[in-house]
Amino acid sequence: MQSLSPEDAPQPELVQEPDSSVSVLTVDTMGMLQSMKKTPTMLKLSDLQDAFNKRIEKMMVGYDEGRVVFDRYMYQSLKNKTRQKRAATSVE
Repeated sequence: MQSLSPEDAPQPELVQEPDSSVSVLTVDTMGMLQSMKKTPTMLKLSDLQDAFNKRIEKMMVGYDEGRVVFDRYMYQSLKNKTRQKRAATSVE
């Protein structure tokens, strides 16, 4: 039987624990996009894209990480069913 030298021995994997001091910004893009106002400089979709990106960059100042969430509104989703119920009820 052959003995292993310390260099040949398997090394344990180092797992880093998440740093609790990391600040993360999560952005709901649909809400942000709907709150944006069209300016006279927004003539093309690329102008809207630039304004959108600049707004996200401004929001991320002071954060270590940013997460941008794009939500699709699927026809058979729970959100859509709730919207339909609200539209169907009338206030008298």
